[in-house]
Amino acid sequence: MSTSTVNLNIRMDKDLKEELDALCKELGLTTSTAINIFAKAMVRKQALPFKLSLNKANKKTLEAIQNV
Repeated sequence: MSTSTVNLNIRMDKDLKEELDALCKELGLTTSTAINIFAKAMVRKQALPFKLSLNKANKKTLEAIQNV
């Protein structure tokens, strides 16, 4: 594996970046390290390292909401 590094530039909402930076600091990580962990997990799994789904209420939840 190569030991050379490259810069990666991404656009992100300012507030999101500030929250991400704060969380990473609490976890003892740099934001760069956290993003590298994400990238390595994605390459290892050959997929996103988490389930990606729509946040839709199921039938039971919808019925409960209607009965309130």
